Amino acid sequence: MFQTNSFIKGLSIVVLFSFITFIENINNTTIKTITINKPTASDFEVIKKTIKEFDLDNRDLQVNQFLVAKQNNVLLGFGRIRKHVGCDEFCSLGVLKEKRFNGIAKLLIEARIKIATQPIYLVCITPKYFESLGFVVTDKFPKEMTDKLNYCTAELAVPEKYVVMKYEGIKSNGND
Repeated sequence: MFQTNSFIKGLSIVVLFSFITFIENINNTTIKTITINKPTASDFEVIKKTIKEFDLDNRDLQVNQFLVAKQNNVLLGFGRIRKHVGCDEFCSLGVLKEKRFNGIAKLLIEARIKIATQPIYLVCITPKYFESLGFVVTDKFPKEMTDKLNYCTAELAVPEKYVVMKYEGIKSNGND
């Protein structure tokens, strides 16, 4: 009896470990098959609809401001850079609800960072998330970001506090 219970417990641990490894492999495979590109005209129509649904900044939307994440030609998410004199504003980041928590937003942010031509700022209510990607909360920012902060506070009201963040790069933890 004792040996059977030990065997079953050991088998359960192996099965659990195998299941976790299987799930990790699915997530890694999912990330590897996602492509980041410019949106098509039909993608842009979905983006505009989703921005309205998610209550994101819908001012002066232009297709050339966006990148999209797709898998098997299916739109998963999008991210936008608005060009200003002296800074780029990262905004209107959206991932379809059923596709969230799979690293899609991170891929879009990283892709946008790579092609930015000026300092990048954003206004958000989730600073912890963006800190992990190299953004820092700042109280010194261009006028355009003051305008964005005022817009968000007035038009996109939420219980959380809006903050302005600037991309500073991911800091080394000293273990590299």
